[in-house]
Amino acid sequence: MPRVFASLAIAALTLFTFTAAIAFASSGSAPDRHILLAVGTLLLSCFIQVVAFTYLTVTGKVVAQAVHFAHLDPAPLSSVKEYKRCFTHQLALVVASVVLVSATGGAAWRSPEALLLHIPAAILTVLIHVWVLRRQHHVLRRNAHLVETTLKAYSAWREQRVLVRPA
Repeated sequence: MPRVFASLAIAALTLFTFTAAIAFASSGSAPDRHILLAVGTLLLSCFIQVVAFTYLTVTGKVVAQAVHFAHLDPAPLSSVKEYKRCFTHQLALVVASVVLVSATGGAAWRSPEALLLHIPAAILTVLIHVWVLRRQHHVLRRNAHLVETTLKAYSAWREQRVLVRPA
């Protein structure tokens, strides 16, 4: 998942760049392209957050079941919960920036005076995405390592259990 997340994050940041380039290049002649690309980019950003949050939720359940069934050390459970909590706070920041840039963009579409708010909001949104996506990638990498370690311990327990059973 960390590689998929990184690929999607790079795609989103690239789309943010294209969106800004189209906005500055069009200079009023074709704002519809900018708006459509912006909406698509913001939807991709939200999709990335949903997919990663779902991944953390599912892997948390998998780790919990492995710990429960194999009577493993319960320490990974608190780590998984902490990763999800940290990711959720970062997710909230991304969604807030998406709402802010969407609102200011809608206002700028109706009134050119609101463009003075939209440009800083767009820059802030990109900066938030760069910062948050890097942190979220780190959280997902740590979570993936924890899941891998837990599942290896669970597999070892299962193999040991099979070898102990009488034939």
